[in-house]
Amino acid sequence: MSAEERKKQIMRAATKLFAEKGYSGTRTREIASAAGISETLIFQHFKSKEELYKEILLENLAHHPLQPEIAPYTAIEDDYAVFYTTAAHLLKSMNEPLLIRLFLFAALENPELLHLFPRSDQHGIKRLLGDYIQQRITEGIFKNIDPYIAAQSFIYSVSMFCIEKILSGNRQIDSNSDNAFINSVVNLFLNGLKY
Repeated sequence: MSAEERKKQIMRAATKLFAEKGYSGTRTREIASAAGISETLIFQHFKSKEELYKEILLENLAHHPLQPEIAPYTAIEDDYAVFYTTAAHLLKSMNEPLLIRLFLFAALENPELLHLFPRSDQHGIKRLLGDYIQQRITEGIFKNIDPYIAAQSFIYSVSMFCIEKILSGNRQIDSNSDNAFINSVVNLFLNGLKY
């Protein structure tokens, strides 16, 4: 196994354990056992358990390839399509209970780590949506509000819908109810933004 393959193997095993037990509840010997390797091999790839944890969070939670999806709509300033596509992207991305659990444990145990994401992902969803809202404010289409707080509010609304689905055990994508939710939240949000 190459060094890169071994690193990915360790990260897969650690991700599952961190999502089940959190950072504090997971021991490196458990990660090693789950990966089928010795504990010392972990430290050949990562300086510490914290470095491994940070890398997992950054890989799983910080990168959202949304920009290519919304670019055609931002170019023609189709507000509804920009927000609808963003919500649909979030819904699809957050349909994985393992990642939701990982995120929730991180938020509860190590909230300072969540501050890594805005600095490390300048093209993240909040930045993209906030920049678009600012553009529309400058054009006089949207009310003069903090565009990044508005973007964050929109993201939180969609995220909570996704979390509620997972917590209720209904993690299947149901296009009818998901589309109804997305239509409602986009319309409510845009009605609040526009003059």
